[in-house]
Amino acid sequence: MEGAEKYHRQIDPEGQSSVAQLLRWIRPGSKVLEMGPATGIMTKFLAEVKGCDVTCVEVDPKAADHARHFCSKMIVGDLNRTEWTREIEGQEFDYVIFADVLEHLLNPAESLQTTLKHLKSTGEVLISVPNIAYVGIIAELLEGRFDYRRDGLLDETHVHFFTRKSLVQLLGQAGLVSLEWGRTAVAPEFSEFRLQTNQLGAAARGVLAAVPDGDTYQFLVRCARTGIAALPVVSQGREYGTVGLSAQVYFDTGNGFLEENSQIVSLRSDRERQTVHCDFPSGTKVIRFDPIDSVTPVVLHSVTIQAAERVLFSWSPSKGALGGMSGLLNVVEASASGSSVLIPLTSDPAVTILVDGSAPGTFSVECSLNGPEVLRMLVDSIQPLRNELGLVSDHARELERLKDRLELLLSAEQQACQHLRESVSEVDARLQEYRRVLEDTQAAHEMLKTSLHGVVGSKSWQMTRPLRVAMRLAGFVTRMLSRALRLWTRRGILANPAIAKTKFARLLWSRLHLGSDYQLQMAHIEPSARDLTRMRFDAEQTGGPTFSIIMPTYKTNPLWLKQAIESVRQQAYPYWELCIADDASNDPGVRSILSTYAANDPRIKVEMLAENGHISKASNAALTLATGQYIVLLDHDDILAPQALYRLAEVVKRDAEVDVIYSDEDKLSADGVRSEPTCKPGWSPEYFLSFMYTGHISCFRSDLVREVGGFRVGFEGSQDFDLMLRVTERTNRIVHIPEVLYHWRAHVESVAGNLESKPYAFTAAKRAITEALVRRGFPAGKVGDSRARGLYCVERGRKSPLLAAFSVSAGIGAMRVAAGEAVSEYRTNEEGKLVRELLARKKKGGGCIAVSLGGPVPAEVLDRLLDHGADAAIGVASPLVLDTKGNVVAAGMALSRDMIFANFKGLPGNNLGYRGRLVVPFNVSFAYPACLVFKEELLRDVPASVQDIPELTIALCLAAHKRGLRCLVDPSVHFTAGEVGGVVLPPAKLRALLAHYGREGMQDPFLPAGLPLYARRAEMPAI
Repeated sequence: MEGAEKYHRQIDPEGQSSVAQLLRWIRPGSKVLEMGPATGIMTKFLAEVKGCDVTCVEVDPKAADHARHFCSKMIVGDLNRTEWTREIEGQEFDYVIFADVLEHLLNPAESLQTTLKHLKSTGEVLISVPNIAYVGIIAELLEGRFDYRRDGLLDETHVHFFTRKSLVQLLGQAGLVSLEWGRTAVAPEFSEFRLQTNQLGAAARGVLAAVPDGDTYQFLVRCARTGIAALPVVSQGREYGTVGLSAQVYFDTGNGFLEENSQIVSLRSDRERQTVHCDFPSGTKVIRFDPIDSVTPVVLHSVTIQAAERVLFSWSPSKGALGGMSGLLNVVEASASGSSVLIPLTSDPAVTILVDGSAPGTFSVECSLNGPEVLRMLVDSIQPLRNELGLVSDHARELERLKDRLELLLSAEQQACQHLRESVSEVDARLQEYRRVLEDTQAAHEMLKTSLHGVVGSKSWQMTRPLRVAMRLAGFVTRMLSRALRLWTRRGILANPAIAKTKFARLLWSRLHLGSDYQLQMAHIEPSARDLTRMRFDAEQTGGPTFSIIMPTYKTNPLWLKQAIESVRQQAYPYWELCIADDASNDPGVRSILSTYAANDPRIKVEMLAENGHISKASNAALTLATGQYIVLLDHDDILAPQALYRLAEVVKRDAEVDVIYSDEDKLSADGVRSEPTCKPGWSPEYFLSFMYTGHISCFRSDLVREVGGFRVGFEGSQDFDLMLRVTERTNRIVHIPEVLYHWRAHVESVAGNLESKPYAFTAAKRAITEALVRRGFPAGKVGDSRARGLYCVERGRKSPLLAAFSVSAGIGAMRVAAGEAVSEYRTNEEGKLVRELLARKKKGGGCIAVSLGGPVPAEVLDRLLDHGADAAIGVASPLVLDTKGNVVAAGMALSRDMIFANFKGLPGNNLGYRGRLVVPFNVSFAYPACLVFKEELLRDVPASVQDIPELTIALCLAAHKRGLRCLVDPSVHFTAGEVGGVVLPPAKLRALLAHYGREGMQDPFLPAGLPLYARRAEMPAI
């Protein structure tokens, strides 16, 4: 289903996407035939929101499995062939949808014609196709390129391309006529062709701006059959035609329309005018003209009833509509080209005319059978009116929305006025109270003033004045000397790592309150001034990539803004550019600072936005200024460590293919004190899906950021999280630097200092995760809150098949074996027999196996682990293992110094764990053997020498790593291990297993490598 995943998208019914516009054309409760639904995002909306009965035709079986949950019938078939139509033989639909499908077909006209026989006479065909005349493609052609991509306008699976004219031509070939047009518009700077358009000169860009439909990304068209099929007529099983038509004329003499009082006349099928004459007897009161044998439009040119020499009834088109002079039964009348067209609505159309029955006479009708041709003319003349009606309808809907919005604004204004009146009353009451207090205060002031004059005028006060001045001067000098001494001491200690390590320096630091213990520790960990000079010299000699630092600003504290910019300018690595987009700050000081820096440093680029668009739009604006190979994100009030860019460049020089880099970070208080170092593991996809742990610093390859579309509007507050999710779906070349390179400012308006400062960020994060699940093939996935704010419970909504479950339990009694269907239980001392049973299985794959020690796996644990097993990238999953007292036995295991340790052993089970690791799933090197679920095919890679469950568990995890699969622990469910002891694996056995899988000297990637350096945690493996 890899190719179908790219068509996952979130539907905004009020949005301007092609899917949203197509959906607005469809009436609720309709019967729909959807061609190529992919995984069924549009299908789901039609069925669940619009209540439609949807039949789907999809070529990809895996995608069809996803979409069949939302449609009434799923047909797996190739749209380039016709065999699939047998399954809907005799069915008709209100709508046939080709949403982004025709460009993939070998003969789109034939595919359209194939569906028309299943379209109701009043039905419509809805189409969306990409526009090959988009200016981005033209710009690429001007560069001599025509590069296919994984998705977009030049999707590698497209075999046909369309402009507006070629689409109109295609519709004509298929027998369709357009009823309404729509489009989606994308500015080229936000498309996949951004680089090509930006590289063109001003003249070329001016030419492109004048290209018709140049900014149209996709065309949308609502169409129907040409001719009569576009009118609301019902054939009731008969086909329109003009061959073999007869008419029967009835004469009612008072006894009704009887067969014996009628005549049958033949009508020629050559479409020429012809006159029918019928004689009627005396006493005739009503004449009925009744076409039979076929249901077809009849064009009437004149009707005459004559008795003797007297004309009883005469009609011609110049006299107006025939219906105004006679009775029309089951007929709709239309006028065109000086004639009256009778359009039958049923199989029994008729025209009745009242007659003075005093004498016999003759009934004459001049008619022709060119009704379909006339109807085509009517359709063509009606089409502009229908288009205009559509525009009026759109305006009406817009007015309705504006009306609703105005009512809301009026209601809010009324509430605000009421609140203001209440506030004014409250302020007035307080003002009266303050006036009384002021009067009392003024009276007291006069009394104190009188007393003060008495004291100051005394001789004792005048005699002691020099002493008071000297004491104040001495206090001021003391404070200045103390401040200077503390500042000099602090700078001296921080500037000299050798002094910072001494006990005397630590004593001075604590006694004089010079800063946090963490800051003193950093003095002999982080690069000195000499180290930074060496880095700068090395970078200037060897060169390296250019980093574009993206910084959106808005009403920033001027001091913090200057510190952020200076932290970039003081980098030891010289190859950078700072791209700043100010989001319409109304503080002139902010814009003055930015303008000054831009004028004095050519590496600083500034874009002043005219309107506030929030952080995503501002970040995209800054992104348009970037020309470097890598993008680095920096918030407007944070600080980069001086060695930050140098460390990033080191990674790029070691691995030129790296796409994403992130580092450790700490927090920076409002007054500049550093604290709380955050040490992170290597890339852990499952941990990241629940928690944006990578944080800062974040560095991305520029081309990759633009390929995924940059920052998305609507994800403000979690825009970096959403970007990282989309980028890491396209690459696994991700590197972690275990060093604090970023200082995150913590204050009341930032998430670092106040989690509730941006509540909208949590909603945006959930949306980002939900859309990531859909893109990854889990449309039924759910995202909920965990017991820690900002960390999320993620369910994929699908479970891996359980092939077998095995449990080793004490006191079970006789062995019961039903492998593949139920639990196979063995005595504890038969653990080796269980291992042999597992290794002897036929490893067909396609599902998971559960193994536990101390009892069977509880149902809720098994369900959760099988949910993880549904992900093809996960090889082994295990729960949090607790003892009978509720303390942690293990949250997975880590490898350190050729020994295996249990993570978080001994902590209370309700603890959050380091960085929330006892709250949400996280990746580990090894599962704990008390309980695990693993993919059956991993058993193929387990050596036959394995003898017990702990050794089997280590082997399975190593086999998963070898296959590129991941292991994880999910603390949201737990397994009580009872008396199960720790994992004892002799070093010789461990080394043998590591050697078997080629993992000698393996370093555990999931341990926060910076912990021993920054946090001084002796229990580092038990993170």
